[in-house]
Amino acid sequence: MWLLIRLVLAVIGFAVRQWRRRSPPAVHGHHLGEGYYLQEHRDKKRVTAVTIGMAAPSPTWVRMHAESKLDRFFKRVGVANELQTGDARFDDRVYLTCDHPAVTELVAASPDLRAAVVAALDLGASSVRYDGATVWIDQLSGSEPTDEQLDALLRLQRASAPIEHTPRRWFADPFLWKALLIEGVVWAMFGYAVGAFAEVVIHREDVHVYPGQVIATGLGVAAVALLALVGVTWLVLRGSSRGHRVLIESAVVLTLGLPVASIQVLGDTNRALDDAPAVRLTAPIDRCEVREHRGKRGSKSYSYHLWLGGRPTPDRFDLPSQIQVVHELCNAAEARREVELVIKPGRWGLPWYQEISAAGVRWAAPS
Repeated sequence: MWLLIRLVLAVIGFAVRQWRRRSPPAVHGHHLGEGYYLQEHRDKKRVTAVTIGMAAPSPTWVRMHAESKLDRFFKRVGVANELQTGDARFDDRVYLTCDHPAVTELVAASPDLRAAVVAALDLGASSVRYDGATVWIDQLSGSEPTDEQLDALLRLQRASAPIEHTPRRWFADPFLWKALLIEGVVWAMFGYAVGAFAEVVIHREDVHVYPGQVIATGLGVAAVALLALVGVTWLVLRGSSRGHRVLIESAVVLTLGLPVASIQVLGDTNRALDDAPAVRLTAPIDRCEVREHRGKRGSKSYSYHLWLGGRPTPDRFDLPSQIQVVHELCNAAEARREVELVIKPGRWGLPWYQEISAAGVRWAAPS
């Protein structure tokens, strides 16, 4: 069941990354006869900034923002390849994230559009953005858009008009679909990691005989996988205007999610691919220890630990001194003073408990 949950979360992570930009806005008001959209940005008490937009169909997603030192660095090392229009004011001020030839040709040929973008940034906007249906001016200070800000938006919309007539060819942008695929895969891994973390929080009992060994091996796998995936992203998107941003995003998301996902995948495959015969042991129990764990706002949870009192029979595995188990099994084993273990060696040499039972109470490893 938990494997299915993790896979569903992986699919959700992939889908959210692909389609999260597509929610249609509602018209908030009109300016000089043109409808505009409004998104508010709040702190705990009030609206601190607004994002405003107007209808402007475009063949792809486009983002133009103030060029940063990071953008310049990645251009110098050849990871990013951004359009240079010959307009020094625009080229020095604005970084264009788009590789669609029709868009870059329009920006290069339209001084009106370049001037409108610079004017929007001069008003304090964080970026000018096209999402395929709308042109947006992001993060303008204030609780309501001013006439000056709406004038700048209308100027942008009118200067963008030629983009509307651009044929929508799916693969006209040579890097867009590669970037979307990479982002989707990365966020799918993160979704899988979220499911794995939830399983660990809910099911604290030991599945593997040596959990520390699984964690250490999984972290090693994660480190190698991180380098490999970042390297592949670098090679695939090298020369794209958006390549370095996808690279940074991927590195951050993978750093957060890949360790958990790698440990879980290592454990899952170690058990699922294990076709070796199981070994049955009987181990004496010294005591059952109940540990209290305090969470936020005074909440409490408990974990249950069987302390082994001697060598198992037959003596085939060097068992740990304690095993974390479910509550019912802890009480039953302590009453019986022994526990029966069914252990398999693991596909990757990481032994795991297929079953643990005592006095009629049976626990099986989750699937």
